[in-house]
Amino acid sequence: MTTKTPSRFGPVLVATMILTTVAASQDPEPPRITGTTIRVIDESLEVRNGDPVRIEESRVLVFDGAPGLPTIIPTEELVAIVTGPVTSRSTYLSDRKSAARAGDDAPIAVPYLELVDGQRFPGTLRPGTDGDPVWRSAWVKDLRFDLDRISKLKLSEDDQVVPTAVDADVVVLSNGDRIEGLVMEIGMNVEIEVDRPDGDTGSVTIPIDRVASISLVNPMEPASGSMTWLRGGHRIRSESVRIVGDGYISLMSPLVGGDTAEIPLDFLVATVVDADRVIPLASRKVVSLEPGPAGEIRPWIPEPTPLPGHHAFDAPPIRMDGPLRVRFDLPSRGGRLAMTLERPMEIGAGRLVFRILDDGRVVHSVIVDEDEPVHRIVVDFESDRLGMEIDPSDDGPFHDSIVLREAIIVRPPE
Repeated sequence: MTTKTPSRFGPVLVATMILTTVAASQDPEPPRITGTTIRVIDESLEVRNGDPVRIEESRVLVFDGAPGLPTIIPTEELVAIVTGPVTSRSTYLSDRKSAARAGDDAPIAVPYLELVDGQRFPGTLRPGTDGDPVWRSAWVKDLRFDLDRISKLKLSEDDQVVPTAVDADVVVLSNGDRIEGLVMEIGMNVEIEVDRPDGDTGSVTIPIDRVASISLVNPMEPASGSMTWLRGGHRIRSESVRIVGDGYISLMSPLVGGDTAEIPLDFLVATVVDADRVIPLASRKVVSLEPGPAGEIRPWIPEPTPLPGHHAFDAPPIRMDGPLRVRFDLPSRGGRLAMTLERPMEIGAGRLVFRILDDGRVVHSVIVDEDEPVHRIVVDFESDRLGMEIDPSDDGPFHDSIVLREAIIVRPPE
């Protein structure tokens, strides 16, 4: 079921959408089914499924099979595209195997380079033509180390989480030792300036092959342009994207440089057209958590739990076990929330009411039970305080669990 509240966005966000159809013969090539169904999300956050889908300079063509007449969306109305199933009910064994092969069903365990703008490049350290090391990753050119642009560098092949640098750069060695200071150079050796016990500063040099990870205290930058998520943990920014047929997505002018990156659609997870507008709900801190309407029955409530893995929009599924009332603080006022709410298949019979609150005011409510376990929700809000509530309804506080899938907040355009 899809539920949506009336829009309260200003005219700037409610742009006119012209949907029309054209004969396939008007296109330079007849469309061919690729085997990859793409969900196309427009400015209203309506979802259209298509195979094939074409993204051209001025329009997006969504075919429901080929040959046929496509739905046409102006490119300026495109917010995102995403592949793969949304819910566990629509996930097949082949989907799970594909995610497992790519390592997308668990925390990233392969070496990667992460930049301050959120880009992430799984890859390996390789010697450059001048002897200095470079980072080699699929789909983009070899990357040289720019200390002002690096957020994290993971060199070990394990599931150890790379620490976030807060007050100083952090270098973790292969034996688990940790050194904090100021990283001066990353080459065949890592040079770190550290404070000595006598109050002086000194330099420590460590061979790169003894380093497990490096985290630098560089401020994160807001993303701009398109961001594309690929199988295996990649996040790549580009000026724009195109899909012109032949089963490939083209990343136009990747921001790390190099030519257009041509990537098979089999590797595509998702793309957002303007990365700065899309915020995953899982990235926002929970600022209050209460039992809600069932406080006298259940005084302790588990925190909402994001599930591990590499997910579209960096928006992992979030499990909530109610009854509860939870509030998230947002970085700015106003926006549009979109998500798919699913009742887990493994829980028993039950019925709950799920509500969305805008600064404490109910703006959306839906009943979730075994007869209608999945709901697509799109709702506008005005404040910077977004709340959610699980009410056990009239059957008591039992089996009141839900999973929020692809929960994102879309800011109004500038």
